[in-house]
Amino acid sequence: GTWQFLSANALNDHKKSILVEDELESFLHVLLHISVRFLPHTLGDAYVPQFLHDYFDDYSAAGTEHHCGMAKLAAMQVGFVSISQYMGKHEGPDRLKILFPASACSASPAGTPSTATKTANSDIGHPLNNVIEALLSWLSAYYTLGRLEREARAGTNGTEDPARVSRNLSQQFRLMKAAIDARAKGGTTGKGTPPAAPVKAAAATGAAQVDRAALAERAGKLASHTALLTLLEDVLDKGAWPLQPDRVAEGKPAKGLRWVPKTNDQVPKASFISGSRKRTLESVPEDLPSPLIKKSKV
Repeated sequence: GTWQFLSANALNDHKKSILVEDELESFLHVLLHISVRFLPHTLGDAYVPQFLHDYFDDYSAAGTEHHCGMAKLAAMQVGFVSISQYMGKHEGPDRLKILFPASACSASPAGTPSTATKTANSDIGHPLNNVIEALLSWLSAYYTLGRLEREARAGTNGTEDPARVSRNLSQQFRLMKAAIDARAKGGTTGKGTPPAAPVKAAAATGAAQVDRAALAERAGKLASHTALLTLLEDVLDKGAWPLQPDRVAEGKPAKGLRWVPKTNDQVPKASFISGSRKRTLESVPEDLPSPLIKKSKV
């Protein structure tokens, strides 16, 4: 697959079999890529190149391997695409949203919120937001369940569960603080009856089970293409789509800003291998063994 559009799980596990969940996540990444490049949105034009690099091209090093970049992984985990780090001094929403154009849109000077943002009606949600937000909600539930399962396996394999350790330490600190406070007020000393341990909420376990059930319901929508197809059909049928072309020109950075170059140092080789352009005979190295060189068709 293409590096920029592979799922975060696939990027973090190069031997992973691609499942339906990975395919639907890749659909989301393609939709985001096209939307950020060609539609009005809440991200300033000057920051589009950096965002495209951070979300699609970037990677994290894991030994000798390249794994998923932090921006894409964070979006899958929290269920929204954050843009707060790009906006600088300009005030605006901290989440990426596709805007509904109120008039003809054009590219804006770099360093300012896009002209599309100024001329778009932010009160009318673009139908694509319904698709993007639904997919992000399903995927965040899917990734959360995966994390919980990994933590559960770690706990049953003799490794201390971090969540349980945290709870135990928290309870110990509360008991220590209660004892100190009691002594300060002239109450019980170390020889007296220790303060009672905090009473756990009876509904805590039930709430956790309900939360897991809700997560499973949302994540279950990724088990097949049915939920997405139903969503797309509903959005296409009932969504308020722009009556005029809403595509905007790709913003060009102003003087002093530049596009982030896609070099071999920044983007893993996997990003280039999946290109659709065919190699010509001239592009094959001369020192390649002759049986491996394909004959050119005449």
